[in-house]
Amino acid sequence: MNDPFEYIPHPLCKAASEEVRRYALGNKEWIEELKRGKMFGVLTVELPPFKNPFIHVIDERTGYLAAFSGQINGSGIANGFVPPIFDVDNSVYFQKEMHEIESLTAKHDEKRRMRSEALQDWLFRQYECVNALGERKNIVDIFKEFYLRNMLKQENYERNSSKHHIPSGTGECCAPKLLQYACLNDLKPLHIAEFWVQRQYRDITYTDGGIRHDGQFYPACNKKCRPLLDFMTRGLNIEKSPSRIENEQMLSKVGLIYEDDHIIVVDKPSGLLSVPGRNGQKSLADWMHEYKHIDDFWFVHRLDQDTRGLLIIAKDESTYKDLQQQFIKHTICKTYEALLDGHVEGDEGNIKLRMRPDPDDPPRQMVDMTHGKNAVTRWKVLKRQGETTHVELYPDTGRTHQLRVHCAHVSGLNSPIHGDRLYGRYNPSPTSKLCLAATRISATIDGKSMTFSLPSDKWLWENVETPPFEPPFEKTAKN
Repeated sequence: MNDPFEYIPHPLCKAASEEVRRYALGNKEWIEELKRGKMFGVLTVELPPFKNPFIHVIDERTGYLAAFSGQINGSGIANGFVPPIFDVDNSVYFQKEMHEIESLTAKHDEKRRMRSEALQDWLFRQYECVNALGERKNIVDIFKEFYLRNMLKQENYERNSSKHHIPSGTGECCAPKLLQYACLNDLKPLHIAEFWVQRQYRDITYTDGGIRHDGQFYPACNKKCRPLLDFMTRGLNIEKSPSRIENEQMLSKVGLIYEDDHIIVVDKPSGLLSVPGRNGQKSLADWMHEYKHIDDFWFVHRLDQDTRGLLIIAKDESTYKDLQQQFIKHTICKTYEALLDGHVEGDEGNIKLRMRPDPDDPPRQMVDMTHGKNAVTRWKVLKRQGETTHVELYPDTGRTHQLRVHCAHVSGLNSPIHGDRLYGRYNPSPTSKLCLAATRISATIDGKSMTFSLPSDKWLWENVETPPFEPPFEKTAKN
């Protein structure tokens, strides 16, 4: 089975997803629900020798299961979709306790909070998940085991556990529902995919400041699903994701742009981490060790894993501190170039959209004009080609995924960066990269003003086969 967190949708999943999407958009009872948008998922399976009411037949050997995230029209049950892991709607205890909690008045706030937390803990313990090894564990135990093994030293777990609370809604996403049903019914999983469905009046949509596009495929969410799927996929043969395979040869693609006694300037390829992460993937730190044989170095700034381009590494602490102050004072000038899926109106301007992390799905970011941090991007159109626009971007702030969100959001340029797997409009092909690159940076090094450039003809079209991408589904009439 493919990796649920990074995959190219299998053709059978695409066919199944289109069938589910047509059904959902045609369901008159779901009209209001789908105006807000809903995540759906499919899991292709080998057809068993027995009949199963939840399996939709694709051909003589293959079928698929379908699921939706959370509830739809106030229920976790719908014809043709797998049931929830735990049916909270039919839990007498849960409904009774919720009624009593809601009846408490404002003067009982502390009692209400304590009973709510106790009920949430009870609820998570009712979600007993299974895997192909025959193991069964509830959500509370799964999360504790995951954090102990991956994120926290055991002696610090109890002290820090409150920082790693289980998000509400955990266990209600598509992937856990699909894998749970397949495992309980002895079905062999083949391919999984999740996708957004929304009745829309615009080509681009967003919910609560996040960015989702009708018909776009998405990875499983990190905060809720990664611990669960880490447990639920045990015993399954999970393919290496395309980027992980590529990452193993990524260090040879790093380009050395400039080096002296104080700095190294590199052209970081798309797909390579700037600094080491928790998943064991290669990073520029490995390149410094393995290719430059340098052990002491300092990263002055970073680029997103998917972003290509110029990055400065300091070779001594004094230079690092000097460049760090230049970043703080905004005296370092950075220019990015991007290829956008869409026709940008106007020739230049400023984008001011406050941003914050999506608490349920890091590293995804969202727009929040009330609680977000200030984020400002200046932009200029360089060239238009059909429905594709080549732009320069000048970030005045350095928020995570700032350029990607500012380009994609309806209140920004309303044109996602070509190949963007998180905020893009169309699904990337297997060979596509995010068409965003840091192409120019100016700084003062050892008292000298220096500028480094990466010509656009060196990167812009090398990973784009036939721009622009075709949408994954047939265009639906505006509703």
